[in-house]
Amino acid sequence: MLITEDGQLTGCVSGGCLERDVIERARRALRSGEPRLITYDSGSDLDPLAEDLDEDFGLGCNGSVRVLIEALDPGGLDHLAYVSACSQARCDAVLATVVEADAGLAVKIAQRVMMQPDGSVVSDIAHDSLRNEIAADAGALVGGASAVVRYACAQGHVAVFLERIEPPRPLVLFGAGHDAVPLVRLARGLGWHLTLVDERPSNIVRARSLGADAVVACSPHEIAARVPLTPRTAVVVMNHNYRADLEALRIVLSSPVRYVGVLGPRRRTEHLLTALRARGSQHDSHVSERLYGPVGLDIGADNPEEIALAIVAEIQAAFAGRCGGSSRDRRGPLHARGDIVSEAALRSAATCEVQCATSD
Repeated sequence: MLITEDGQLTGCVSGGCLERDVIERARRALRSGEPRLITYDSGSDLDPLAEDLDEDFGLGCNGSVRVLIEALDPGGLDHLAYVSACSQARCDAVLATVVEADAGLAVKIAQRVMMQPDGSVVSDIAHDSLRNEIAADAGALVGGASAVVRYACAQGHVAVFLERIEPPRPLVLFGAGHDAVPLVRLARGLGWHLTLVDERPSNIVRARSLGADAVVACSPHEIAARVPLTPRTAVVVMNHNYRADLEALRIVLSSPVRYVGVLGPRRRTEHLLTALRARGSQHDSHVSERLYGPVGLDIGADNPEEIALAIVAEIQAAFAGRCGGSSRDRRGPLHARGDIVSEAALRSAATCEVQCATSD
């Protein structure tokens, strides 16, 4: 959440439980210039990273949240620009932020390590050994889950939040008919990178009016050369044309995309797969895991808006590794606990002592 001196807000850190207190503490940080790590905990377990713990702060979600509050220094590392650049370049990255440092260490809270796309490292951490250890772990984390890692130093410990920065999720729609409109709107609202593919002139005109990130006017046999299909890509085949759907499905099932949704009844999808096999198309053994036809969660969707909601929800569930059922039926927490791990646990190796310099 970005908070300006005149009280303007962008984003949030919770559903509304914490904002008032965070804003007040942010105003103090603007005056002092000192970063603070605040822990809000409505449970009985106190957080070991707490610098400023308010045990009686009531959270509507009944959980524990750590919030780093810092004033942006115009002369310091511009980590917001770094995150923005990674998003625009559509590349995975890791932003490493110090969230705890024992007294007597030269390392300070809110100091960072940022790895550039070319592999170079930008950091305001002065000590080479610690900076290099953090950079190595950050490089190993690309594609994995964010984690707080504790480093053992000669004079104490340093905890670093290795935050995975994911680019916008790529969604490719084959078919820009009228029923694609609500799907485009929902996907754009989620910040996904949207590509519309169609060869029909009237649909191309509509596609360009929807504000998609890319509109590709091409025939089905040109798809492989003109449309990026990666393991992070979700695809929905909705041409309402059997020949076009058949060719699109042939291309995407031969690619590494994680999610392939096919609009239409199950029998039609089965006919498409049978036709592909008859033509000699070879697909890996994970086709059944990647193929969703009929597309969308079973929420009783009927009109295009409801179907779009079902599709977007299913894509989210697929990439999160969830089944998409009701939250009330889930056993255990909805979100994984953010435990602190050692660098040894992160890299499955023996703990490496980092000789950190003491402060003057």
